[in-house]
Amino acid sequence: MRHVLLALLSFLTLPSCVTYAVDEIRPDYDGTVVYRTRGNSLFKFSDYAHTALNVQATTGPGGTTSYALVFGYSADSWMFVKAGESLVMSIDGERVAFRSARGSEGNRDAHGGGVSERAWYPISQEGLRQIAQASEVKFKVRGSKGYLELSFGEGNFDHFRRFVAEYASADDGESPDTEDTARDES
Repeated sequence: MRHVLLALLSFLTLPSCVTYAVDEIRPDYDGTVVYRTRGNSLFKFSDYAHTALNVQATTGPGGTTSYALVFGYSADSWMFVKAGESLVMSIDGERVAFRSARGSEGNRDAHGGGVSERAWYPISQEGLRQIAQASEVKFKVRGSKGYLELSFGEGNFDHFRRFVAEYASADDGESPDTEDTARDES
């Protein structure tokens, strides 16, 4: 009965769970600026985990902008997101794979009986636009302790569309194939 009540409560609160906020982070004194969203929560009724797929833009001192998807996971047990091709999306039926240089290694934390981890995936500006313009996005994230399969709801699409309109609409940025440009400072 408890699980049914939790699922019902989760269902009733889903529309308000996707929020849009952008943090401005200045990790270095060299003029680098990171704009990272938060609040793009994803849910799966069978899991008692909080997951999010946020996005960030990093503009270096030379004005070049790179982009990254930031997968966040919080639960009562580790997922240990893998390095390499550990995020695979189906964007309107097209398979698109993303690679993380380190997975969640170096971005894991234990707190209050729970754990959290984050992994960065470089993405091109065009890739962000493809997600924002899609009508269906499903994805799988692999960890050494298992995997999660999730999909976007309308709030997730709104989140991406707004970020693209505000931070990725100009044709001046591109994310290379290396993780080095996908800053993972907190």
